[in-house]
Amino acid sequence: MAIVHPEDREFVAQAIRKMLADHRGFDFTKRIVRPGGEIRRVRCVGIAVSHGEKFQGFVGTGMDVTEQEQLTEGLRRRERELRDVVDTIPAIVWSALPDGSNTYVNSRFVEYSGMSAEQLAGSGWHAATHPDDLQRHERKWLECVRTGEVFEDELRFRRADGQYRWHLQRGVPLRDEDGNILKWYGVLTDIEDRKRAEEALQHNEHYLVEGQRLAHMGSWVFNPTGFFSHWSRELLCIYGLDPAQGAPGLEEYLALVHPQDREFMRSLIKQMVAEALGCDVTKRIVRRDGKVRYIRCVGVPVVEDGTLQRIVGTAMDVTEHELLTQELRRREAYLAEVQRLSHTGSFGWRPDDGEIVWSDETYRIFEYDSTLKPTVDSAVQRIHPQDRALVQQVIDRASQTGTDFEHEYRLLLPDGRVKHVHAINHAVQNASGNYEFIGAVTDITERKTTEDKIRRLVEADILGVFIANVQGEIVEANQAFLQMLQYGRQDLVSGRLRWTDLTPPELRERDERALTEALAAGVFQPYQKEFFRKDGSRVPVLIGGALFQSANEGVVFVLDLSEQKRAEEKIREQEMELRQMLDLAPQQVAVFGPGGERLYANRIALDYVGLSLEEWRQTPGNFFTPGGFIHPDDRERAARAYSDSTRSSGSAYELELRVRGADGNYRWFLVRYNPLHDDKGHVKRWYVALTDIEDRKRAEQKLQQENVALREEIDKASMFEEIVGTSRPLKAVLSRIAKVAPTDSTVLITGETGTGKELIARAVHKRSQRSGCPFVSVNCAALPPTLVSSELFGHEKGAFTGATQRRLGRFEMAEGGTIFLDEFGELLPDTQAALLRVLQEREFERVGGGQPIHIDVRVIAATNRDLNAAVANGTFRQDLLYRLNVFPIEMPPLRERKDDILMLVEYFVQRYANRAGRNIRSIDKKTLDLLQSYDWPGNIRELQNVIERSIILSSADVFSVDELWLSRRTPPRAARVEASPALNVEPRSEREIIEAALAETRGRVSGPSGAAAKLRIPPSTLETRIKALKINKHQFKFG
Repeated sequence: MAIVHPEDREFVAQAIRKMLADHRGFDFTKRIVRPGGEIRRVRCVGIAVSHGEKFQGFVGTGMDVTEQEQLTEGLRRRERELRDVVDTIPAIVWSALPDGSNTYVNSRFVEYSGMSAEQLAGSGWHAATHPDDLQRHERKWLECVRTGEVFEDELRFRRADGQYRWHLQRGVPLRDEDGNILKWYGVLTDIEDRKRAEEALQHNEHYLVEGQRLAHMGSWVFNPTGFFSHWSRELLCIYGLDPAQGAPGLEEYLALVHPQDREFMRSLIKQMVAEALGCDVTKRIVRRDGKVRYIRCVGVPVVEDGTLQRIVGTAMDVTEHELLTQELRRREAYLAEVQRLSHTGSFGWRPDDGEIVWSDETYRIFEYDSTLKPTVDSAVQRIHPQDRALVQQVIDRASQTGTDFEHEYRLLLPDGRVKHVHAINHAVQNASGNYEFIGAVTDITERKTTEDKIRRLVEADILGVFIANVQGEIVEANQAFLQMLQYGRQDLVSGRLRWTDLTPPELRERDERALTEALAAGVFQPYQKEFFRKDGSRVPVLIGGALFQSANEGVVFVLDLSEQKRAEEKIREQEMELRQMLDLAPQQVAVFGPGGERLYANRIALDYVGLSLEEWRQTPGNFFTPGGFIHPDDRERAARAYSDSTRSSGSAYELELRVRGADGNYRWFLVRYNPLHDDKGHVKRWYVALTDIEDRKRAEQKLQQENVALREEIDKASMFEEIVGTSRPLKAVLSRIAKVAPTDSTVLITGETGTGKELIARAVHKRSQRSGCPFVSVNCAALPPTLVSSELFGHEKGAFTGATQRRLGRFEMAEGGTIFLDEFGELLPDTQAALLRVLQEREFERVGGGQPIHIDVRVIAATNRDLNAAVANGTFRQDLLYRLNVFPIEMPPLRERKDDILMLVEYFVQRYANRAGRNIRSIDKKTLDLLQSYDWPGNIRELQNVIERSIILSSADVFSVDELWLSRRTPPRAARVEASPALNVEPRSEREIIEAALAETRGRVSGPSGAAAKLRIPPSTLETRIKALKINKHQFKFG
């Protein structure tokens, strides 16, 4: 016991006594003190040894565990320190078993929750979790316990005072070397302030979005690598984009910019990125709905460490502001232009501080530099020295009394020129009680110069001038006026001259109207009248004048018309003689005024129409709008011939028209129109001469009828010149062509490939009334699916990538003529729908366009497909088939035209021999038998190719064909397109078929027993055809 550490001796002694008393094993650790004073820890482990039931002693071991105990003690000490640290940190710390049950919480957890560690153990922490979060939080926690994944969740945890606060809970597993979970450690961090900040941020973002929406302002961020990394919702709305799509690409953005602004914006963006610059620019965009908006963009660069990181900015819709600004600038420009044209400037003047504002025109009138600030002194210095004192008095009086003023004065310019100006001012009292003046100044130099000229003119006695008051008294007159009326100066001075007494009574009413006009407008228009001379005779005069500003007196100018009246009388006499000469002329002659009004017709013309001159003048219609004398079929042509260009230029022209005579019959006349111009080139009269050409026209019509008959014979012989054959099937086809060609009905040509469907289509067009208009052929099977609509209907510029300009489609190219749709059965469903609209409404829209285009085109379609089968399997529209299958023509295959093979062989041999410069004398008999016995699956096209190949390869003068060239395998033939049974019973015309159906149904079109049902076509289609063929369906009602 001496080597046992004194502090452990009692403990060791008790352990030995207990061992001896209980005869049981032991396991304890004690300290010993070695001779050198070193203290060591020794673990003693022993067991009791018995022999039978008799205790013999103990067997045990002693092991130096000093280092192990020191390590264990260090661990315990560190654990105590760690627990002390954990208990002191503000965070809530916990640990749990692998199954998730809580085993430890730090003191902060206990203090925060107000619950003991025992209450929080296991799942006791549930009581402190917000009920709305518990189920979700526990489900997520157990899932992490099951999978071993790191646990993280946000929940509301109750504080000791009962208040719930948001926490972020995070838990991580502790694993052994084999990866098994030994324990869970976790921490709860209070994030209430962060949550509130997030909510505040969300509110702020909402307020920002709402503010942007109300202000029509959006925000954006542009990455220097060339793309937008952010567009706000409002900015997407401003550009008319879907808010859900996010920021557009750079090219998509530039595509929205107005074409006239696009390159500028592209260059600006490049410069901003290259030089790290901001921007403040207003541009136009074109939204997808077509609206043009003005957008102001303001951006600033964000540079870090000398490198451009991004450009952030805002964009505001300023359309209304921009339009108002443009309108204001336009109005300012209008006002400035009006001031410039009227030589009137505006100004403002505040006497209290001397502030003066001049318009540009005021600067021009005073001829001051517009960059200089005007003052009262500088303005007065420009006034003529003789007027300066008076003007200064007016200015002083106005500034003292605040009264309006108006006066005229002169300006003396630096180069010695003198200007006359008229100034008018209006005083306005502002809120401070001070007066401001708003006024206008007008350059009246020209008026003053004119007045001076008039004054000299009056004094020169070239024309009569007098001044009179409104009461009729003449207060002044020049000598020319007095001499004109044979009065002297003494008569004027005595006051005996009154203009009312000098006027004949029957003309005074006209004078009163002139006086009323002058009182209202300041002037009266010149008019002719007469004055009494002193001897009582009358003198014709032209007078005009104006009132003075006093409106009580006015000046009147008088021109003696005596010589003019005598000249006019002589002209009237000569005109009478001319009319008498025209009345005796054998040709009809009429004269019209410049406005087309009837003036004169000679006697032979009046006798022809059976009217007097006055009755002819009062007949409705004029020269420009021919009336009832012209044949109705010629009136539009006569009016169109006199176009606006003819009227403005006054060019002579002639027409052949039918004119109705007094007996009601029309005769042909050659009508020549010749204008009479005045010295300024204006038309004063139109002279019209009519020459009877009735006999000539009848001879021409007879010749034309004979020519038409001859041409019809020629057409009958030549319309089928490229269609070779005399077989019965071919003749049946040609017969149907002859019947349908003159109509405007839609034709459907069916048959196998190579049977010559396009030749039939061209024959129909050539025989139709549209033969002088285009024939446009379209191979629908050869068109790429993406370009079918563009090819058929055209496209607008910019309709798709590569559409650099407007392009007309095939339908527009065929306007007035015929369009041939070959292999139309290959069209896609969407193109079929567009084609149906063309057939129904005769209108379509270009790709990328919005305006309907009306067309006048006959449609001929051809196919080798079984359209009924295509309709059945859904690849072809049934309603389109009905529209196309109006008049079917089925082309027989060559195997059904064996009789035509010899003629076809001779035709093709001659054609290709001539083309190759060969002379073929005959056709080999064996070859002919071979060609006639062959089935010709490729029809005429295959025959044509075989003959051309033989001509090329053979050098003999006898035509022959190698039997190996003819395929012995007959490919499957395309099924025929069958027309509606009602329309394909016999080769009758469309009119006959429809009339027969209407007769059978007593004129009824719709309904199960109507004609449409019997013909198996839509009622609307039948109604359209009835109107087009001008069939009166009501005549069958009682038939």
